[in-house]
Amino acid sequence: LYYMQKLLIYIDSFDNQNRAQTRELIDLYQYADQEKYSLIDTPAKADLIILGDAEFENYGEKIMGNIVLKNHINKSFILSYRDRPIPLVRGLYTSAEKSLINFNRIRSCAYTAYYKSFRNPFIYNHQFKLEEKKYLFSFIGRDSHICRSRFFKMKFDRKDIFIENSSNKFNLYDQNKELACQKQFYDVLLSSKFSICLRGSGASSIRLFESMQLGIAPVIISDEWILPKGPRWNEFSLILKLRDLPNLEKIISKNENKYLEMGLLARKEYLKYFDDKVYFNYVIENCLHIRLKQLIPEIFFYKFLDNILLFFLKFKNWSNNKFNKNEIKN
Repeated sequence: LYYMQKLLIYIDSFDNQNRAQTRELIDLYQYADQEKYSLIDTPAKADLIILGDAEFENYGEKIMGNIVLKNHINKSFILSYRDRPIPLVRGLYTSAEKSLINFNRIRSCAYTAYYKSFRNPFIYNHQFKLEEKKYLFSFIGRDSHICRSRFFKMKFDRKDIFIENSSNKFNLYDQNKELACQKQFYDVLLSSKFSICLRGSGASSIRLFESMQLGIAPVIISDEWILPKGPRWNEFSLILKLRDLPNLEKIISKNENKYLEMGLLARKEYLKYFDDKVYFNYVIENCLHIRLKQLIPEIFFYKFLDNILLFFLKFKNWSNNKFNKNEIKN
């Protein structure tokens, strides 16, 4: 998309106390195409508005009560990292799920503008080079979804497979987390030909993007997740259904000879779409494309569908306090 003049962008937070994600996105503007995009400090003059930090408690109230959305809904988008998102506003969600109520208003994204304190420092500071592989595939993660419970009970014939349930060992939200756990995750992942990227609390998994960054071929298992636009997913990843779990070892073994080619392409696509130096542009271009393709004005959803959806959720006893509390990342 090309413009005769700069697109004016306003970025703000739903939470005045916690503006971490908003700050991360603003920091990434330093790498943006500044001949096309310019940040401004007032929503009224903006061509595009990005709102972040709609997290945890009182999620619905934060969305529906936000004054910027009320006044500028038709040029507003959300950037959300919630594990179980509720698509009250169009935009980019890391764990966007397939749904009839999305109306092509919702897309997936990466965790690039997520809190820096949650990044694995060994992966973030990794200097890429080809590494010797010890494992056909690996997975270290929490038992945070029924499909993971099934996965942890599976038995494999090959000895070069590393699986570990880290539920009692590591918690991303524990600020006293040990670097040793992150180092082990990094070392095992780096020594693997394939990385199992199995959905957890959310439909997405941060390990997918970490695997791509390290040049490890991902095995994506998440039936409802919407793949982010752009990357050639079918060329560098194995995309399986939950019903494929019993045949997991056989499927990956059959593709073992492709692991290096797939891993190198995975890293190439990561650098093209999700790296710090390109991610601001990626977010804006996706928002513009959503708006270009949207047939029904966003104000319709905000005034009618959102209220119906919130009422339905409360009717089903999914109150704000229940579906926003202490979600644990994958």
